[in-house]
Amino acid sequence: MADAYTGDRPDLLHLVPGDVVTALDVGCGSGDLARLLRSRGVRRIVGIEPDAERASVAVGAADRVICSSIEQALDDGLDGTHFDLIVVADVLEHLVDPWTVTARLAGHLAPGGRLLLSVPNVGSLEVVKQLVLRGDWRYDDTGMFDRTHLRWFGRSTLRALLDGAGLVPVRWGARLGFGLGPLYTTRVVADATRVPSIAIFQHHVLAVRA
Repeated sequence: MADAYTGDRPDLLHLVPGDVVTALDVGCGSGDLARLLRSRGVRRIVGIEPDAERASVAVGAADRVICSSIEQALDDGLDGTHFDLIVVADVLEHLVDPWTVTARLAGHLAPGGRLLLSVPNVGSLEVVKQLVLRGDWRYDDTGMFDRTHLRWFGRSTLRALLDGAGLVPVRWGARLGFGLGPLYTTRVVADATRVPSIAIFQHHVLAVRA
């Protein structure tokens, strides 16, 4: 998988609509996703990144980078700006209150705007293996068991989060995980609505305001 902290997420590009002009990249890292969005014709990109070093690099990719937490950026009002696309890629699981943040972000969607998010799937095979084989929950520096993860989502809890924010999913993709040990591999699919939860490593959802 791509480094979640660089912001490079080419696996999400197939869910980006072709008519996006303005975009907000929450947790933009070093701006790699912003560069990809720019290559897709997005004209104005604002990034939010709490890490000052990464934010300084992202400045070269986005029109504006806000170096703060998402909560602080929302408190400051994001200058009342609205966006055609808001990307929240592997951010929500790090937040104390992702429900309120998602609802507030939805308020910054332009008419017809879409929110694109990805989160790890708590019902995945990786989690089941961890609990069955170890009988416990380990913590790692990155990945599924990143020690900075505060929240976990499956299909139902993710739907509830979107519903609470006044959002409805229009596309539900995923990164799937297969195999064990050195044979483990992943694959991105555009439609995961009928895929068993245990095969989903990461949910990819495009949503609009209800």
